[in-house]
Amino acid sequence: MSTISASAASLMMSNEPYSVSAMLGKDGFSIDHESVKYKGDMSGDIWKGQKELGKNDFLMLLVTQLKYQDPLSPMENTEFVSQLAQFRSLETAENTERAIKGLEDVMNENISYQIIASQSISNFAAASFIGKEVRMLQPAIEWKGKDGDVLPIKVHLGSKNEVVVDIKDSDGKVVRSFDVKEKDGENSAMFNWDGRDNSGQLLKNGRYLIEVQGQDKDSSLYSFAQAVVEGVRFTPTGVLVKIEGREISIGELLDVSRGDEGNATQSGALSLMGKLIRARHERIVYGGRDNEEHGIHIQAAVNQQLTVEIKDASGNTVRTLRDVAGSDGKALIFWDGLTEGGEKASVGEYRINIVGSDRNPGLYAYTEGVVDGLTSLTGDFKLKVNGREVALSDVMDISTPKA
Repeated sequence: MSTISASAASLMMSNEPYSVSAMLGKDGFSIDHESVKYKGDMSGDIWKGQKELGKNDFLMLLVTQLKYQDPLSPMENTEFVSQLAQFRSLETAENTERAIKGLEDVMNENISYQIIASQSISNFAAASFIGKEVRMLQPAIEWKGKDGDVLPIKVHLGSKNEVVVDIKDSDGKVVRSFDVKEKDGENSAMFNWDGRDNSGQLLKNGRYLIEVQGQDKDSSLYSFAQAVVEGVRFTPTGVLVKIEGREISIGELLDVSRGDEGNATQSGALSLMGKLIRARHERIVYGGRDNEEHGIHIQAAVNQQLTVEIKDASGNTVRTLRDVAGSDGKALIFWDGLTEGGEKASVGEYRINIVGSDRNPGLYAYTEGVVDGLTSLTGDFKLKVNGREVALSDVMDISTPKA
């Protein structure tokens, strides 16, 4: 078989016409290039569509070897048995590989559906916080004020009547300390910080840590924020709740006022009516109308070079658009429905692919607008924004429109 493999492999190095014959020589079965018994080239016959010998090709050669075996001088049958076993092993391995690949595809599809469903549930639940009063952990505070401004800081004292609260800079150094007492009926107290350190020096803008002395040993001691939720924003790392002009992670939630009873999906969707949202924009429905144009809003880094691919249902790129994000990290690119060749694209749905967005969650296309309707025709509640249906799993930011 080694002679057959080597000779057959040599034929595959070129698409030039060839002629071969199979004969039985002194050393067994071989392929003779000089005899003319079979003619062809690499574009057809047993080689068609192949770049290497498969199990069927080797099996054919084995059968031919058996056919031309000299009955007066038979070859050892142990070699045939060994080769047949190899064919069986190869076929079993290929079938197993195909089965595993099919199983992998099914598992990946199920995981994808589960992630989308989980994200939808989380988004619905977070959206229901809007308009409700919540209490959340506030381990840090942003100082962006000027001389004369103050920031209110609330702390929970637990069973203590008096605590010391330290304000620390980003290096963990204490810049200001407060003696806090006179708690209310909920064991809480509030004081104001004017952005100055213990020596009276106005500190620079930035993020400062709030630490109640002893909170590492007593979980009832903590700093918190309490206000009405103005909106929520969905990020790759979690949900942020907007209260009093700040964004706080939903993981720091301590308490929320009781909401309406009923289906969480329905109430979550209804709570978004009239709200300003930002959602992922991944697809364009092209109608083929004259002068039809689709705007693509993009969030990126400041002055980032952008490449946007418009892909058809088969994944083929029909148009590539380029632009540069502005100083605010935003860009607006328009697709006029034309292909790279200047022809009008076929009517249908097209996918928006921003090159590099698979590695950078901060790079994405989005749509913004006020929710002006709901639909549940597909069994899932979807929002209507600017004439487009938006799945709640695609919602990234929710806020109350400014008057």
